[in-house]
Amino acid sequence: MSTDEVTEQAFGRVSVAKHEGLTLRQAGLVVAFSMLIMTAVTPFAEFRIFHKLILPGNIEQTVQNIVFHKKLFLTGIFAFLINYILDVIIAWGLFFLCAPANRSVSLLAA
Repeated sequence: MSTDEVTEQAFGRVSVAKHEGLTLRQAGLVVAFSMLIMTAVTPFAEFRIFHKLILPGNIEQTVQNIVFHKKLFLTGIFAFLINYILDVIIAWGLFFLCAPANRSVSLLAA
């Protein structure tokens, strides 16, 4: 029995290699690069930008920091926006990676 026959018996007629034009390798690369970018962007925003701007317990100084450093604040907001977009891309890519094994569990995980 060939590997193609075993795959067909295990997964049915679902093509393991492709989902709507996207190969599993491409989906894996998208997930990996998205995680790498997110790993760099999120700590930068949280610990480098907002750590300087937001002072717990001192609302007046926090407001002054945000008013005087608007571009830095907007950079932090933009970094978090990139993080949220990459979260969606990673969930989408992981769905395609896991769908050949079990589509229902893949939908639940994504």
